Amino acid sequence: MKLFWFDKFSKKTSLKNKMHAIVDEIKRRTAVDCYKITVDKSRTPTLADSKLGGLPYWDNTKDYPTDEEGRRMFLLIQINFGQIPTRSILPEQGILQVFLSTSNKYYGADFDCPDVQKDFKVIYHEHVDNSITPDKVSALGFPVNTQANVVEYTPCDKEVALNIKPAHMSMTTDDKRFVTAFAQAVKDLYGEQIDTQDEDGISIISEYFGDDEKCTDYFFDAFYNENHLLLGYPSFTQYDPREDLEYYDTLLLQLVSDDAANMMWGDAGIGNFFINSEALRRKDFSKVLYTWDCG
Repeated sequence: MKLFWFDKFSKKTSLKNKMHAIVDEIKRRTAVDCYKITVDKSRTPTLADSKLGGLPYWDNTKDYPTDEEGRRMFLLIQINFGQIPTRSILPEQGILQVFLSTSNKYYGADFDCPDVQKDFKVIYHEHVDNSITPDKVSALGFPVNTQANVVEYTPCDKEVALNIKPAHMSMTTDDKRFVTAFAQAVKDLYGEQIDTQDEDGISIISEYFGDDEKCTDYFFDAFYNENHLLLGYPSFTQYDPREDLEYYDTLLLQLVSDDAANMMWGDAGIGNFFINSEALRRKDFSKVLYTWDCG
């Protein structure tokens, strides 16, 4: 009887050690630089600041974005690259903006054609004209997310300043590529082959750990990283919807439901914007995949 207990304990210890080794190996292999976005309620953002909502910076030599029905759109988020302390494949300067339709109940998303910019638009201003003032932009009469009588559907109804700082992260278990990374780590560490074709990643990982809930829960928690992000790896409340992983290989922007930001995607969901890495290097934002989901 004592021998049986020892044998059972030994197996659990061995499984736990394997789990820690696999976690460390995947984290090492998939580690990337990214930028963590946090809200800053201690200050009021200026016209050209990085921010959620509010009046957008706008160079009136450009045509203002309109939705499929020809209605002017509102600013969801604005990123001033000149305020980001370190560089990557992101532009070194300029302002990136995401606009959404005021009347699309899915916050501008089209889940059948998620990369067609009809009711959402991604705009990049390569040069920032500091002579443009809030009064000049306000006089143009653009809709603002804080105007409840104008903006019918929005995941964020406040203007909030943003801080953006360099960070590091490893692949999340929500990423479609994670199960491949898991199988490769197991093969290289222990010479074990895992079939990743027929089952979802959660089932494959759970089965590998023998349905040991403690091991499985610890494993998934080790890769949890649900934050507002530039670059890095995505999180989803349901599943990774990318069908063309080869093209949409880069997370451009992730925005999560966040009380501090007055942001809510449906029922506590997450919004994601994906782009091709080479297009990002070229500062070409004409083809971006936008999707969001909730529980």
